Amino acid sequence: MRVIPTPTPTPTPHPRRTECSHPPIRVPTPFSSPGYAQPPIRVPTPFSSPGYAQPPIRVPSPFSSLGCARPQIRLPTPFSSPGYARRVTVTALIRVWCFLFRWKVVRTEHEIPRPCVVVAAPHTSNWDFFALIATTRLNDVDMRWLGKRQMFDGPLGSLFRALGGIPVDRAAPGGVVGEMVQMLDEDPDLVVVVPAEGTRSATEYWKSGFHRIAREAGVPIQMAYVDARSRTSGFGPSLLASGDVSADMDVIRAFYADKTGIKPDRFLTPCLREETSAEAA
Repeated sequence: MRVIPTPTPTPTPHPRRTECSHPPIRVPTPFSSPGYAQPPIRVPTPFSSPGYAQPPIRVPSPFSSLGCARPQIRLPTPFSSPGYARRVTVTALIRVWCFLFRWKVVRTEHEIPRPCVVVAAPHTSNWDFFALIATTRLNDVDMRWLGKRQMFDGPLGSLFRALGGIPVDRAAPGGVVGEMVQMLDEDPDLVVVVPAEGTRSATEYWKSGFHRIAREAGVPIQMAYVDARSRTSGFGPSLLASGDVSADMDVIRAFYADKTGIKPDRFLTPCLREETSAEAA
């Protein structure tokens, strides 16, 4: 006898578990077309155009215009003044000279009047010139000095001019007085050395040009000295030239009475010819 199997009934799915036949509702967007990947959202900027690299942010300044090179900012210092290197070099050489020759420059306690005429004595040697230069440089005095024209014609003429030299023609002393008076009137800071002895040799009379220049220009006479006994040099007192030449020379003689030149036998008591002429009259 053959047994026929009874078919297993297929379970009917629950109505709630059946899959919905309707597709999900999607809101159409510009990026919902097939094959299109939605790009990230970017905020539009002036630099978002293709191929444009955003430059760094620069603060506008007066030097940001096209083709304008920004200048280098330099603060003014004492080292930026014209001629500073030359002054430093000369000062260093003077200090070396003072050290080698055991010479001392006395710093002045009073301010040098400007403008003025400087009388430097005793003048008995060529070394007096270096002592005078050392005195003015180490006292911060920008000095000019008169020298005979022949000194500036040689190979050292440029050096003498750089040190403040002014060439003069001794054949015409009257013209020199007028030129110096004009220079003192035009330059309120001029400090000029007028040679009073006029020579390194012993002389009985000084040249009166320094007194005439100071009197006509109305500027004081500043005395400078060289003392070989104490190996010092410096500035002394100053006086205003008056009409009484003898009275002015008495002050000058009193100051230089105890000063000794490098060659003492060449320095005599200061005197002007105008004094003897006034006494004779």
